[in-house]
Amino acid sequence: MELREDPLFMALFGQVQTLDAVLTAVISTHPRPAELLAAIEEEIARARSVSGTNSALNPVGQLAHQKLVEKSEAWLKYCRQVLR
Repeated sequence: MELREDPLFMALFGQVQTLDAVLTAVISTHPRPAELLAAIEEEIARARSVSGTNSALNPVGQLAHQKLVEKSEAWLKYCRQVLR
């Protein structure tokens, strides 16, 4: 079965697309961009720390951590461009 035929994957994909749209709107219209950016950086650092700790426990955790790092870097880059 290809991913596009997997109902679970399609449900998750839809959720991610929706979350992306909502976050993009929130980020681009926030009234206090410096505070929002600081909070985003802090929360991403916390998530990466927890993920890094968990990644030491198993190979699946390592892959998940790698993906989290990639995605969080992309979001941070976007947020910094929009909020500065």
